[in-house]
Amino acid sequence: MKKTIIFLPIISFLVSTILTFNSVDASKLSSYSDTISHKSNSVAAYITQIETHLNTYQREDAYQEALKAYQAFTEKTPPIEKLEVLTYLVELEYYYWIEDAFSQHTIELYTLAIDKNNDQYLLVAINYLSRMKHLNYDNESSYELLQSMLTFEYEDMNNSTLINYHLGMSMLYSDLSEFEKAFNSLDKAFTLINENKSLNVIGQPIAFLLFDYQAYYYFLQGDYIQAIDTLITSLDLIDSDDIETMFIAKYMLAKYYIYQGDYEPANAIYGDLVNLYAKTGPLFKNKFPKEDMLSLEANIAYLSENYKYAAYLYQKLYRHGPEMEEIERAVTARENLVNFHDSLLEDKLTLYEQLEASQRENIKIRTKTIIIISIFGLFIIAALIIIVLQKRRLHLLSTTDHLTKLDNRHKIMETFDKIKPGQILHRLIGS
Repeated sequence: MKKTIIFLPIISFLVSTILTFNSVDASKLSSYSDTISHKSNSVAAYITQIETHLNTYQREDAYQEALKAYQAFTEKTPPIEKLEVLTYLVELEYYYWIEDAFSQHTIELYTLAIDKNNDQYLLVAINYLSRMKHLNYDNESSYELLQSMLTFEYEDMNNSTLINYHLGMSMLYSDLSEFEKAFNSLDKAFTLINENKSLNVIGQPIAFLLFDYQAYYYFLQGDYIQAIDTLITSLDLIDSDDIETMFIAKYMLAKYYIYQGDYEPANAIYGDLVNLYAKTGPLFKNKFPKEDMLSLEANIAYLSENYKYAAYLYQKLYRHGPEMEEIERAVTARENLVNFHDSLLEDKLTLYEQLEASQRENIKIRTKTIIIISIFGLFIIAALIIIVLQKRRLHLLSTTDHLTKLDNRHKIMETFDKIKPGQILHRLIGS
């Protein structure tokens, strides 16, 4: 009994020590768990911010958040979050065409999706890889990638992926000028859109994208009226707060009107474009530089028969910057005029060329005039110098003896005439 009483405090101490140790470990584990959760939640928080920005059409802000999320990746970040962030980066970089980053992140998305055996994101990566190949004029690789999408089970493919597949195929067909097949691919995509009209990519309605491509295919076939009507239909799908998408639609609409030779609506749209452009951010302005707006204005001025102003704008385009791309863009702006189908435009083009030739001739005349005046001025200066030297020589000959080179009688008499009589007497006395 006594032994039991003696051991009770010892047992009690051991139990309390074990409990305390366990509680400390539990708190440490809890703290460690919270740290891991915080790291994961930091990426998750960025994803939430990205979605919020996209829902309010603030795509540039969404892109900055996606970059921050990408930089916050750690080994503890769940793969699904990495895949989601990479998808946002790829979509936004394709939209703003940040080429190098787009290529890098597309390959990263593709590699990670394969590594984690995630077919959903793998399909997204394949879609953008095919677009990357397409933009690099590698249509064969683009086609093979798109066809590989069909090897997946259809139940694993959501509508968005299937729509992107049909859209990609339509782009390839249009490059081959097989427009009937291109339109068929778009029709299949439209059927899927009707099943889910809320589908969008980075806040842009997919239905608008399909109408945009459809209008572009009509445009490539020279059917400008159908292209214009299709694009006008797409305007109803765009939220008035979505400034960038509205700008893209109206910019293309203005171009189609220009190609049709319809000045008034193109000019009216240009006024809207100026206001919309002022509200866009730096990434968007990099996608649509000022030279594109200048080209549009130059073509509108030309259509309105304001040849003098059009010539001035074209000259600005030609002179802008040392980059070859900018020079090519300016040349394209000039050459695009040849594609108009209005019979009167050939005469207008002749007038424009005559104006350009006249301006070149004026420059030549001014240059020749400046050269002639400069030469004439040099002759006058040379003649004056010769006259001054000749006068000095004549004066020297008239005042010196030719043989002795001493002052002659005329010079001596001239010198004495300059001296007053009193000065002569003063000099004689002084000496």
